[in-house]
Amino acid sequence: MSKAKRLEAEREEHRQTLKKIRRITAIATISVILVIAVVITAGLTAYNARINNGEYLRGKLAASSRNIDVNGSVMSYFYGDIYHTFTDYYGSYLEYFGLDTSISLKDQELSDGESWFEYFMSAAESTVTTVLTLNEAAKDDGVTLTEAEKAAIKKRADSTVASLYGRGVNSDDIYNARLLEALAYKYRIIKEADLTPSEAEITAYFAEDPKQFQTVDYYSFSLYYDTEGTADDPEGYTEADIIAIAEELAASENEKAFIEAIEALMRSDGSDISEDDMTAKLQSLKTIGAKWSDGSEVSEWAFSANVGDTLSVHDAENTMYTVYMLTAEPYRSESDTVTVRHILLSDTTYGSREGASAKAKELLSQIKNEGMDSDDFALLVLEYSEDQGSYYSGGMYKNITQGQMVDTFDEWCFDPDRRAGDTDIIETDLGVHVMLFESAGSEEWQADVAEHIISERFDAYLEAVSMQYTVIFDDTVLDMIPG
Repeated sequence: MSKAKRLEAEREEHRQTLKKIRRITAIATISVILVIAVVITAGLTAYNARINNGEYLRGKLAASSRNIDVNGSVMSYFYGDIYHTFTDYYGSYLEYFGLDTSISLKDQELSDGESWFEYFMSAAESTVTTVLTLNEAAKDDGVTLTEAEKAAIKKRADSTVASLYGRGVNSDDIYNARLLEALAYKYRIIKEADLTPSEAEITAYFAEDPKQFQTVDYYSFSLYYDTEGTADDPEGYTEADIIAIAEELAASENEKAFIEAIEALMRSDGSDISEDDMTAKLQSLKTIGAKWSDGSEVSEWAFSANVGDTLSVHDAENTMYTVYMLTAEPYRSESDTVTVRHILLSDTTYGSREGASAKAKELLSQIKNEGMDSDDFALLVLEYSEDQGSYYSGGMYKNITQGQMVDTFDEWCFDPDRRAGDTDIIETDLGVHVMLFESAGSEEWQADVAEHIISERFDAYLEAVSMQYTVIFDDTVLDMIPG
C-alpha cells in the first residue's frame, strides 16, 4: 500500500472513531439528562405528595413559644381558617377586593404591593401569637382543658372538612390547632371575668366622656342633583335647585313641619303613594340610637345641637345634599339586656330543616333528661354548634338588646315570661337553634361601659404578658405553606 493510501486509510479510521466517540458521548449525555429528569420529576412528585398529605409541613417548625411548638400543617390550618372565613363572608364581593380564588394568592398583589398570601399569613401570625401567649399564661395559672372538652373538640375536628384549611391539613392538625384555640378562649373568658368593673367604676368611667356611651335620634333626607342632566331627565335638578330646596327644608320650625315638607317633596312628581307606604318611607328616614363617631361632621353636630336643629351636608362626589333634623338630644340607653346561649344546627349539615330539627329535639331531650347546667350546655355547643362566633364561648351572647338579633331569636330572648334556665328550640333563616336563657343583664349603657373597661384592661394585660411569652416564627416554613 502506498504512503498516500495508507494516510487516507488512517484518516478514515480516525473519522469513524470520532463518530463512535460522538455517538457514545451523545448517548451518555442523553442518558444522564434522562436520569436527571427522572430524578427531578420523581423528586417533585414525592415533594408534592408530601405537601398534599401534610407530611413535609408537619415535620417543620413554623412557630414556637416557651413551651409550645406549632408545625407547618397546624400553621396552615390557622392561615386557611382566616382565608376561608374571609372568602365565605365576602363571597361574591371578592372581585371588588381584587381577589381571584382560582389563582395562587402568592401571585396576586394588593394595592400596596403585598401579596394576598402575605396579607392572610400576617393575620394568621397575629392570631397564633395571641393564642400561644394565652396558652402559656393559662398553663402558668393552672388552667387546662377538661377531658370532656377535649373529647368534644375531637368530635368536631373529625367531622370537619379538612380540605377547607389547605393542602395536607388533616383532622389531627385541626384537632391540635383547636385545642390551642379553645384553651386561649377559655382563659380569656376567665381573665375578663376577673377584670369586670364594679358599678362605681362604671359610673365614674361614663362620667369621664359621656358622649362615647350616649346616642341621639334624627331624621335625614337626601336630595340629588344632575351636573349635566340625564337622558331620562335632561332638565334634572341643578345644584342650585337642590340648594334652594335644602335650605327651605332646613328652615322647618319643628319635626312635624320637617316631615310634612319631606312628604310634599316625595309627592311632587305626581307619584301615587299610599298612606301606609308613605308612613313606612318616612319612618325609614329616622335614625334611632345613633352613636358617637369621631371625626364625623354629623356626629359632631348631633351631639351638640338642640332638638329641632337642622344641618345640611354636601356630598359632591355623589352629587347630593342631605338635610338632618335632630329629634332627641344625647341620652344613654336604659334598655334591658339579656344573656343567652345557643346551639346552631344548619340545614346543610343535617340534610334538611327536618334533619336539623330532629337533631335539635334530640339535644333538647338530653339537656332536660340529664338536668344539664350551663357548663354541660357549653360542652354540647363545643361539639355541635355551627355558629363559629360563639362555640368557644359556650354559645353565649352576652348583654344583647331587644332588636339586636333576628326576629324569632329576639322574640324568644325578650319574652316577658322568660326565666333563667329556660330551654327551647327556635328556627331562623340560619337554621335551628337550641336555646338556653342565662340571665337578665344590666341596662344597655352600663353593659356598654363595662365592655369598654374590660376590653381596655384585657388589652393592657395581653400587651404585658406578650413580653413574657415571646412567639417566634420561621418565615422559610411559612413561605412553604400552599397559598
